Amino acid sequence: MRPEFAKARTGVFWDVEDFPIPVDLDPETIYQGVRSSLASEAYDGKVKIEAYQKKDVSDEMFHHYLSSGIMFVPQVLEGFTSTVDKMILGIFIWAMNNPAPANLLVMSKNISEESELTGVLQGLKSRNYNLLLAKPETISAPSGALIYLSPIESSSSSSRHEKVSNDARTGVFWDVEDLPIPVDLDPET
Repeated sequence: MRPEFAKARTGVFWDVEDFPIPVDLDPETIYQGVRSSLASEAYDGKVKIEAYQKKDVSDEMFHHYLSSGIMFVPQVLEGFTSTVDKMILGIFIWAMNNPAPANLLVMSKNISEESELTGVLQGLKSRNYNLLLAKPETISAPSGALIYLSPIESSSSSSRHEKVSNDARTGVFWDVEDLPIPVDLDPET
């Protein structure tokens, strides 16, 4: 690990449908277990944990977890059909509010090389975010830790980036106040 990441903030994004919360542990123990897992790998900065699932939790459960440092992200956004879609949005918002260097821990079992989430994570890695993936093998976790961490490595020959798709879309966001459109530019060419 590079030294600038040791004291950096860590955002934890937990897909609790895919990587369930241990039912036999209280929220404070879960939070401390995640912190312990990070500390065992020398990550000692502030930690924010967001949990994602398709259905909302009860108000009582929401506040019980929130008071322990774990926030269940509510289902308030229309159009988000998957937990991963909500998690991607949460990651973007967190990254905007927490500039690099910072750590990002994803807790999900099904992250394929072809997924949109992988593309988002690789983009953040290229912008000096340290990416970690939680492995569910709790037996091999350090004493007191809840999870085993593994860095997400860049794949320079990722097949995701080599494929060409006819239905791909590109969005361009242009601040025309800071960088005006040239007067001699024809928008049709």
